[in-house]
Amino acid sequence: MKYDERFTSNLSQVDFSGKHLFIGIDMHKKNWVVTVRTRDLQLKTFSMDPFPETLQRLLNREYGGGIFHLVYEAGCFGYGSYDYFQEKELDIIVTPPNRLYRENSGVKTDKRDSRALALFLSKGLLRKVVKYLILIDQRQILTKHWCFPLVHHQLRIEGHYQSWSLYL
Repeated sequence: MKYDERFTSNLSQVDFSGKHLFIGIDMHKKNWVVTVRTRDLQLKTFSMDPFPETLQRLLNREYGGGIFHLVYEAGCFGYGSYDYFQEKELDIIVTPPNRLYRENSGVKTDKRDSRALALFLSKGLLRKVVKYLILIDQRQILTKHWCFPLVHHQLRIEGHYQSWSLYL
């Protein structure tokens, strides 16, 4: 008998039914680093391909019956994952990056960020970024065309102030 078979055959599966699991996701273009934890214990940290469907399948297979609470930092990846998990009726938070307390160690890794997100979520220390519903109708099209010149003008004025402040 192999070593693995002897010891793993006696282990029973842990039942996560009704347990609150907190999932911190550090998102990147080519991979995600994911940490799964309970309120008191970190269960697993792993790297995976960046697809929300894959993450949901893995969570249902490994932690079936658990109540999932997910979090990731707002960034350049938009709200595609947020929309997917909202459609699946999972609790998900997108948080601003400045909400995470980072030690002055100078070393920032994806694992540490993922673990910090899951830990802060389990302690209730994170706030949501509000995502406004986008309604596509005539008013939105008019607003886009009407606001662009104003925003462009405001940015131009801010640039003038910055250049003038160099001489003051």
